[in-house]
Amino acid sequence: MSEEINPNDVVEQLGELRKDYEEVRKHALLGEEKERILGLLEKQEDANQKAVLLAKRTDNLETEIAEQKEKIDELTTKAVSADHLAEELKNLEALIAQRPGNEGEAKDAWKDSEEYKALASWAEKSYIQLAEEQKATLRTDVDTAAGFLAPAEMDSMLMKEIVELDPIRSLARVKTIASKAVEMAVRTDIPRATFEGEAEENQEDIGAYRLVTATPYRQSISIPITLDMIMNGNWDMESELVEDAALGFAEGEGQGFISGSGHKEPEGITGNADVVAAMSAAGATNLSAVTTATPADFADAIIAITGELKVGYNASYVMHRRTLAAIRQLRDTNGQFLWQPGLNGPVSNSINGFSYALSPTMDPWDTSSGNFLLFGDFGRGYTIVDRTNLSIVRDEVTRARKAIIVFTLHRWTTGIVTVPEAIRMARRVA
Repeated sequence: MSEEINPNDVVEQLGELRKDYEEVRKHALLGEEKERILGLLEKQEDANQKAVLLAKRTDNLETEIAEQKEKIDELTTKAVSADHLAEELKNLEALIAQRPGNEGEAKDAWKDSEEYKALASWAEKSYIQLAEEQKATLRTDVDTAAGFLAPAEMDSMLMKEIVELDPIRSLARVKTIASKAVEMAVRTDIPRATFEGEAEENQEDIGAYRLVTATPYRQSISIPITLDMIMNGNWDMESELVEDAALGFAEGEGQGFISGSGHKEPEGITGNADVVAAMSAAGATNLSAVTTATPADFADAIIAITGELKVGYNASYVMHRRTLAAIRQLRDTNGQFLWQPGLNGPVSNSINGFSYALSPTMDPWDTSSGNFLLFGDFGRGYTIVDRTNLSIVRDEVTRARKAIIVFTLHRWTTGIVTVPEAIRMARRVA
């Protein structure tokens, strides 16, 4: 049978449980107390971690102290070695002193050498205590000895070598057009007038004309320059390169006006078929066969060429500077200079009464098979045609990754012989 439950016992047990509950509840922690306890625990944990780190740092310090001690021991050993080296040096000195010197030489003369004094001072005192006369000298002619500290001064003027230019543009007719090409009419003959008797019929005649077409060609220069050069140059590099480019244009066109082929460039005077043919035309002085072995040999040609031009042309000579120098050396049989300008005043810019201009493109007089002399009215005989003025393109994009700017300059020009009979040329044959 199951044990019977006494109600009084149950009531008594319930009372004891209630007392226990009240006791536990009385001692239970409140929320604030819990937070305070947790905070204290966290602080204790931080203190523990700091203690651990401090212990590790102490271990590291002990290791570092041991390493420093080893270095100190090593330095001490080196100091002992230096003392040993000084002792060895003294022993070496004693050994050398025992050797007999050369005849007439003091036994201990070597002790007075700068090398020995410097070595002994270094071994005994260290380098920083060397005498001033034994140390290196700062000087301007050795870069590593402070030479960099005495930089040179840059002159504010940019010196430039002379560029020789041909004079044809200043002598010829210059025309500017606004289209691709220009056509020029040249009258080559006139109608002839005749005499008739009374009631006789006159003859009919007309003049003759020809058409000359000139097409300017593009002349270009491209100059790359770094952005660093533009920013850091001592001069305005953009202005300088534009000025140099202008000289390059002038040099190139001048050479074309004298010796150009006419294909994508000006027609050169020396290459014009009519000018070349006129040198050996029937009835004319054969200027294509001038033998100029000496300056005196071409003196006659200089005068003879003036007779090949019709009266009325305003002619001038064009020659190389060396040809002019040779003319000035011509002497008569008495040794007197044939051309004596400047005796009664300044040097006259004329030969045989005609002005002259110097051209670097013309051949000097002593050039074998060279075109050494031009004589003519270039204002009528040669026309220069310009299409537009100079244009400049600044390209900062194509080579931007390298910070390189390319300046490209364009112009359109050409030259053409319009009246061949107004120009004559003398050529040397070997």
